[in-house]
Amino acid sequence: MVRNFFIGGNWKMNGSIAEAKKLVEMLNGFEVPANTEVVVAPPALYIDRVHQGLKKEIKVAAQNAYLKASGAYTGEISPQMLKDMGLEWVVLGHSERREYFHESDELVGKKTAFALEAGLSVIACIGEKLEEREANITNDVVARQMKAIAAEIKDWTNVVVAYEPVWAIGTGKVASPEQAQDVHQFLREWLAENVSAKAAEETRILYGGSVNGGNCKTLGAKPDIDGFLANNVSRSVHALINTIDIVHIVLEIDNAKFGWFHIRACIVSGIGFFTDAYDIFAINLVSTMIGYVYWQDQGNKTPHNVDTAIKVSCSVGTVVGQLLFGYLADRVGRKRMYGVELMIIIMGTIGQTLVGNAPAATFWGVITFWRVFTGIGIGGDYPLSSVITAEFATTKHRGAMMSAVFAMQGIGQVTAGLVGLCVTAAFKSAIQYDQNYLDYVWRIVVGFGAIPGVCALYYRLTIPETPRYTIDIENKFDQGISDAKAFIEKGASSGSYTEADAIAATARRTEQESTPTKASWTDFKHHFGQWKHGKVLFGTAYSWFALDVAWYGLGLNNSIILQAIGFAGGPDPYTAVFKTCVGNVIINLLGSVPGYWISVFTIDKLGRKKIQIMGFVMLTIMFCILGFGYQKILDTSIPLFIVLFTITQIFFNFGPNTTTFVVPGECFPTRYRSTAHGISAASGKVGSIVAQVGFGLLKDIGGPNAWINHLLQIFAFFMMTGIFSSLFINETMGKSLEELAGDYDDDEVIETNKTAASVQESYVKENNKLPY
Repeated sequence: MVRNFFIGGNWKMNGSIAEAKKLVEMLNGFEVPANTEVVVAPPALYIDRVHQGLKKEIKVAAQNAYLKASGAYTGEISPQMLKDMGLEWVVLGHSERREYFHESDELVGKKTAFALEAGLSVIACIGEKLEEREANITNDVVARQMKAIAAEIKDWTNVVVAYEPVWAIGTGKVASPEQAQDVHQFLREWLAENVSAKAAEETRILYGGSVNGGNCKTLGAKPDIDGFLANNVSRSVHALINTIDIVHIVLEIDNAKFGWFHIRACIVSGIGFFTDAYDIFAINLVSTMIGYVYWQDQGNKTPHNVDTAIKVSCSVGTVVGQLLFGYLADRVGRKRMYGVELMIIIMGTIGQTLVGNAPAATFWGVITFWRVFTGIGIGGDYPLSSVITAEFATTKHRGAMMSAVFAMQGIGQVTAGLVGLCVTAAFKSAIQYDQNYLDYVWRIVVGFGAIPGVCALYYRLTIPETPRYTIDIENKFDQGISDAKAFIEKGASSGSYTEADAIAATARRTEQESTPTKASWTDFKHHFGQWKHGKVLFGTAYSWFALDVAWYGLGLNNSIILQAIGFAGGPDPYTAVFKTCVGNVIINLLGSVPGYWISVFTIDKLGRKKIQIMGFVMLTIMFCILGFGYQKILDTSIPLFIVLFTITQIFFNFGPNTTTFVVPGECFPTRYRSTAHGISAASGKVGSIVAQVGFGLLKDIGGPNAWINHLLQIFAFFMMTGIFSSLFINETMGKSLEELAGDYDDDEVIETNKTAASVQESYVKENNKLPY
């Protein structure tokens, strides 16, 4: 059952007639989101004024009521009187009533029952004091308070429970999402055990205690937190509206039905990875072709140093791009950078096709420059596409969406082989006449990679800023909400928010909310300097490094594997190139492409961490088999080697090659999500550089390709280390980004015991009063 979200605003004994009037005017201009209930509780003297002025979608609550219908009870208000005024709600058992007016659990229970009998719905408040939390008896305290209410009532249909940790009320501090969730989960389980399963399923449990627009998303993402009872924030009407809107829009993004705007985001992001993979893996074919064009006097083979430079250069540029664009996307925004990296890829690809050979500028030197340049764009695509897809995706389908974006690599790899195959076949007679015609072939093959990028460029440049960045980092609540609504409802690139709206919004904020922690190098070092955060970054970075040592070690040198299985070389240039193209297509169709799409369909069912560890385990086993039995397997059965190699390719992609891309885009706070993804991805590319350089230096020890078996054994070792580094990451499946940010971000978290005491002590010193 889906419980409607609930936002309660308690004004307490504050305000004036003028503020009450302002409250009514602003709330009347606010559209209550679907499946959301809004209730405000002004002081008793203003109840009727507010109730008469507010539109019917927004309800008014009293802050207290007595347990008698009438009589000589000076100063009290009965539930019957509130009902007579047309009210539907009353707040009972607030911590201030318990503390200052000595209301016991039993009295709160009796007042709750009496109010329900009078026809009112009740917001029943519970919560522990500081000393009770320090004594680790929070659950005992709230259970006692719930028991007193349950002793008086049987039907919980019209009861909303509000958990308010007293030590957090008015302090500006807030329980961590996990702390709040733990208590809320306990309360729901208590209802199931002591009342009924129906009451546990249907009763809404709110969180109260220094709630604001900055922390409501993380708290609201928890499964057992059904809304908020806001206190100070409720007097700033715009802040209250922001709280409602922010929670609603984040939940709407997370729970939206899979639709066109999700498909569009996948396609726009995926085309970039198609282009990336096409360019990176087409170089296998190009390396063979250019040997027949530029090094005919060296046996038609590209010299080792040139081959290595051309292949490694792209990875060097990729490292730069991942770090640079990862940082800039967090610094200036995802939208401002998205499309820039694709323009770099397009320019670099075209530049490669125009490379010539001259005494002053050698062919391989110029193409190496353009591949470094192209690599910068390719590198920028990793953090940007991952983070943008993650921040627009629904929680349910986020893994599949991100995996589908990454799976376009497999399509790009196959397409590189098919284009090479087709162009080579088209030039068959010309190549057989003169092998120099391969100069046309490789330029067409490389240049084709720019076409999808050109098609996607417009859509990347017009994609909206992600609402999470706009709200969390830029602190532009109205802009983020407007853009999110427009994108969800219409797939538009932006909402109708204007500069005039921004000025008006600034003017409305008479009470400044706490703003999210700003990104800075000092904060970055502080955040990731803590082991519980640093280990996650280490886990994502090293896992990617270990993976890419083997992935690129094989991927960019698969001509050696093709030669071993009979798909390389030939009596003439045409046959040799054609067989290489066919071999590349076969390898990718047999293993790589299926592995990618198995991940797409299982990642939101099995989980990221399970798939990653399983993949590393299987790769360790497969590389051990291939490494220690390399020559014997080849001598015994080529088909057997192909089967084993295919299984290895499957578990690369139905394993860490996919998950190392997905997890860093989910698990970090918004302010460092792109930076941390860039660091993780750059670590991977450092691994690819190590593999490519090391592969070339070691493979011929003892003779041509004589050391391949030992290289496969080394890959097995790196896969084994990836198993252990994967233990440092947490499972991200089924959690919203806000929930995950709460898991890893402790900047506003109150730790129990020691920290809670210091919070209250500090507040008392500063304000000369208790925070309740």
